Amino acid sequence: MPPSEPLLEFPVEYTIKVLGRDSEDFVETVTATVAEYAPDHGPAELRPSNKGRFVSVNITFTAQSMQQLGNIHQALNACDQVAMIL
Repeated sequence: MPPSEPLLEFPVEYTIKVLGRDSEDFVETVTATVAEYAPDHGPAELRPSNKGRFVSVNITFTAQSMQQLGNIHQALNACDQVAMIL
C-alpha cells in the first residue's frame, strides 16, 4: 500500500471553530488556549446560536504542523466548557 498523501501542506491558514455555552469566560478560555499554541492568531469571531445559549468562536491562524493542530485540539478537548470542535 503506498504512503498516504498529507491532508494539508504546511504552513497553511487554518480556522478552528469551537462551540460552547455563551459566556465571556468561554471566549477567553478558547482564545487563551489557541494563543498558547498559535500566538499569531487573528481576532476571535463570535457567532451566537439562534436562542443565544451557545456561541461559536472562530479563530484563524497560520498552522505550522499537524502536531500543532493536534496540541490545540487536545487542549480544547480538555476544557469542560467546550461542547464541540470543528
